[in-house]
Amino acid sequence: MHRKKRVRYLFHQYVHDLATRPELEEFFHLVRDASSNEELAGHIKELYDELKRTHPSLSYVDEQGKLNLPTLPSKIGTSIRLYAAFAAAVLLLVSAVIFLRPGPGHTNKARYEEVIKMAAKDENKYVLLSDSTKIWINSSSKLEYPERFDGETREINLEGEAYFEVKHADKVPFIIHTGDITTTVLGTSFNIKAYPDMDRVVVAVKLGKVKISKRSQVLATLVKNQEFSVTTKLPEAHTEERILSTKIAGNWKDGYLDYEDEPIEMVVKDLKRIYGAHVTLADSSLKQERITISFLRSAGASSVLNILCKLTDKKLTKQDSIYIIH
Repeated sequence: MHRKKRVRYLFHQYVHDLATRPELEEFFHLVRDASSNEELAGHIKELYDELKRTHPSLSYVDEQGKLNLPTLPSKIGTSIRLYAAFAAAVLLLVSAVIFLRPGPGHTNKARYEEVIKMAAKDENKYVLLSDSTKIWINSSSKLEYPERFDGETREINLEGEAYFEVKHADKVPFIIHTGDITTTVLGTSFNIKAYPDMDRVVVAVKLGKVKISKRSQVLATLVKNQEFSVTTKLPEAHTEERILSTKIAGNWKDGYLDYEDEPIEMVVKDLKRIYGAHVTLADSSLKQERITISFLRSAGASSVLNILCKLTDKKLTKQDSIYIIH
């Protein structure tokens, strides 16, 4: 009963634009909880229906489930738009709960809403999944995953780069899809790099064991300090497997960028992605020249490029806003 009163109070504060920041955070937390709590979702729907009855001129939902708003004076437009946004959210929430509720005789497991997390060029993001798996998403990357895992597997999609600390779950494998390549684990720490502008997927293991497949073909099984790469833009997959001696998987999440015997082209692509720097290699043969280097991300593009050129006996010039490596 106390919780019901609290929800009503928070609902009132929100609708009338009186809620403090802590109250808003508490209210939105309750709304999120309602996605897995039918009783709570039902109570929120009651409050929504009550508001429709007492303020019929504000909005209404037609038989197709669409929210309709009348023409409103400008001075109250902002408040009503806030209410409309919330009403639509509640409607979707309640509809989702009703949709996910199995009917008589149905044994299908619930399908949960997909969540999409994106990291911009100048940021990293941390995500904690419902199974307690921890994920750090690198810049210019996208991660798609369900709100909850419910089944015999835990499956997500990655575009870009991410470091994983997967919560062990015996007999419930964790599967990451990067195009045609899948990485399967039960519980371990590892890094996957698969940006759209790359011609390969690179997996490096820090702890534990992972399996890498293309469609139904197993390509490799990796253990601690092993790295595997597989091409993705050729008819036949070309693979490379090696043991890492200096590079630490996922070290970027701690502010470092590590490269061990890797082509300069890959380093340059990362600098473009991370710093937004425009970098040109005057000699195309430089692309495949390999280098081992580690630097702090906070160093900036100019400093990193200068170090890179000193290590490779190259010259760095800048024209307008374009760095050129000769």
